Amino acid sequence: MSMPLLKIDADRAVSIGYHTNDLHTDSGAKLSRLTASQWAWRRQESGEWKAVRRTHRLIDGRESVRDLLRESLRAITRNS
Repeated sequence: MSMPLLKIDADRAVSIGYHTNDLHTDSGAKLSRLTASQWAWRRQESGEWKAVRRTHRLIDGRESVRDLLRESLRAITRNS
């Protein structure tokens, strides 16, 4: 799992990342699944961050994963 991009704006944050599932076989590791994820975070009164929404899309060529990545990148690169 990775979390390569994160934007914090006051008590809210958004991030995108990738998850991989690997199969370990006698001939080595093979990628079996690749998923893009968007996370929405909120800072709690205690100061800790809590994930309030997670959206996952299997990277398989469908437009829905492209939409998720575009939406995430816009949210992260948008000026505060």
